[in-house]
Amino acid sequence: MKLSFVSILWSLMLVSGPAESAQEPKGQIPNEYKKPAIIGKPDPQNQRQAGAPTAFEKSLIETLRTIADQQKADYEQRRADQKPWWIDPGLLGIGFVYTVFAGLQWWAICRQAKIAADNVLATRELAYLERPWLIVKPGDPNWPFTQTVSAAPPFVVTIGWSAINEGRSPAFLTNLSVSLVCAPKPTDDDRPEYEIFRDFAEMPIPPRGAHGGEKFLTVNDSDLESIKAGTLCIKFYGFLEYYDPSRRNLHKTRFCAYWYMLNSSLSWMLTFVPVGPRAYIEYT
Repeated sequence: MKLSFVSILWSLMLVSGPAESAQEPKGQIPNEYKKPAIIGKPDPQNQRQAGAPTAFEKSLIETLRTIADQQKADYEQRRADQKPWWIDPGLLGIGFVYTVFAGLQWWAICRQAKIAADNVLATRELAYLERPWLIVKPGDPNWPFTQTVSAAPPFVVTIGWSAINEGRSPAFLTNLSVSLVCAPKPTDDDRPEYEIFRDFAEMPIPPRGAHGGEKFLTVNDSDLESIKAGTLCIKFYGFLEYYDPSRRNLHKTRFCAYWYMLNSSLSWMLTFVPVGPRAYIEYT
């Protein structure tokens, strides 16, 4: 059985206490006072050296040392009985199996996510390839000048145009604006103003099909002089709005082209620019 320090100390005090603290009964003269006093030098053999432990102190020290050794031995035994978890083969095996399972589960999740992302991307690419695309192309203007003939203003310039479906599915046209004007050359700083027509019913345009018309422009004397001076040009621009077959996505095409005179002495030659600046161009 293990003895606590307090219980052993208390037992030793009970045993040694009466022997060291016994007193003579009251009313009696102690024996040392009955004998005559001996005056002389004390015997060094009978005198305890200063600082030397008594028998009680020696016994107490030995008892404490024994208790400390026993507690240390118990602590070492408990440490030896408690094995670290990494030494236990069973725990190592369970940890390995769980790690492998978690890794496989993570790999499966990543693979499913990649497959889903690839499917979404493939669907978008397919929809992009199969969607309709309306591209507007203008015809040549009937400019009334040749090397031998000079027209006198005012005169009318006519330009035909076509909105061609270059996609793989029908386009359902819902709105359009086509303008032909004498104006300065378009720039990226422009904010084009469009002529808005009244709403109309959806007009289907099949793949490789087209919808078109003609635009007319009256050129007067001042317009002609400005065109020869290079300050004005003949500008053709506008927009189209249409749905794809899903009816969920509204697409828009904005277009621009223009003609200008590079040399006023060659009035029958107009330079054609098929695509205007970015402020006029959009394909969605």
